[in-house]
Amino acid sequence: MLTFQLRKTEQEFAEHIPNSEKIEEFWMGQTENIIQQMCTLEDTEPDEEWI
Repeated sequence: MLTFQLRKTEQEFAEHIPNSEKIEEFWMGQTENIIQQMCTLEDTEPDEEWI
């Protein structure tokens, strides 16, 4: 799910902004978001699906 979202976002972003500095800024932001999401997932009780 996360991989799919990332690929989709990457594709959309690449279509709109070819500037490498902006892409770097964007991915720094994406990485922070993913780390925050992972931390949030670890802090919550697991759903039955994950067990």
